Amino acid sequence: DMPLQPTSSDPARRDSLIQAAKDMVPMLRQRAAQTDTERRLLPETEKAFTDAGFFRLIQPKSGGGLELDIPLLLQIGTIIGSGCPSSAWVLCLLAVHNWAMGLWPVEAQREIFDSHGYARIPMVLTPQGTAETAPGGYRLSGHWTYASGIDIATHAAVAALDPEVPAGEPPNVLTFVVPADRIEVVDDWFVLGLRGTGSIAVRCKNVFVPAHMTHAMSRVDPPGAAVNPHPMYAGFPRVPFFTLTGTAPFIGALQLALDAFYERLHSRNPMYLPTDSQTQRVPSQIRLARAQALYDAASALFFEAANAYWNLIIKRAEITLEHCTKYRLQAAQVLHMCTEAVDLLISDAGTGAYFDHSPIQRAFRDIHMAHSHVAMNLDNASENHARVMLGMPPHPPLV
Repeated sequence: DMPLQPTSSDPARRDSLIQAAKDMVPMLRQRAAQTDTERRLLPETEKAFTDAGFFRLIQPKSGGGLELDIPLLLQIGTIIGSGCPSSAWVLCLLAVHNWAMGLWPVEAQREIFDSHGYARIPMVLTPQGTAETAPGGYRLSGHWTYASGIDIATHAAVAALDPEVPAGEPPNVLTFVVPADRIEVVDDWFVLGLRGTGSIAVRCKNVFVPAHMTHAMSRVDPPGAAVNPHPMYAGFPRVPFFTLTGTAPFIGALQLALDAFYERLHSRNPMYLPTDSQTQRVPSQIRLARAQALYDAASALFFEAANAYWNLIIKRAEITLEHCTKYRLQAAQVLHMCTEAVDLLISDAGTGAYFDHSPIQRAFRDIHMAHSHVAMNLDNASENHARVMLGMPPHPPLV
């Protein structure tokens, strides 16, 4: 376990939450193949996460949440990822989106969080839709891709450009929260990896969204701060936070692959090789050690970045452009290290590791799939950080 810097006054509760995540890992590994087959978070897994309070980890207390700390969510995300990366992805994103609702206008928070603080809100922040002004709000239409967890949603949050910004002015992206029964699901999630995330598309046509259910995520003075005084509901830059959250499941995925490779070395007697056990094979020993070293380095860098960013947030310190590009780059580098490690393992694990039931191939597919997310693109993250270091402006949008 990596050291965290908690702000909770209840360390026993933190320990209990972490232990609950660890206790779920065997169950998640047993259900992982079914999760992939059904292409969604399984109902029994959602119930386990709900009962443990995981979706409410950083949800505001005013909305029935636990209001703990971001590094705790990230640690739990890595643990859950070592059981089932797809399930960890859905958990991390929906937990972050419950945090994000703490930025919304107070009236929206009261509407979104029921008396038990229950909310499941997939969020698509790219403006793939269109909005028109209407009395009291907006009329929203569009088709949005990759709404992870939509099958268990109470609402969906989707983005469009602010129609009130004059032509020629810098665009303003608005995010609209729509009840799940007002939005149509388009089942198109047939993919190589992260199959169990249910990241399918959604669409709607001419749906009315009240003004209070709309928010610009770029605002440095979010209205929700009026009822949520904790610093994490203030207007800090969010791209590094989102990137770190998106990376957490894949540190876990690498742990899953390491455990499976270790077991495979002990159980496999490769034909045509001059050893009785693969544990005696030097190339396998080297790959195991290198992959473990990459895991250790990736975990250390990940939690160093998470804790450093969290400290800036809770101290309400200035978060500079260099901070933003640095921590996004470090998260992307962590994913790159996890990818290098899982490639080392699967290429030495034999044909059996490529069967659908193999945890190694599942980790391989899921980690590689994560690279398709623009936030974790190492080349773009590296370029932008270098540009800032050299005194040049970074390239939008992920800054």
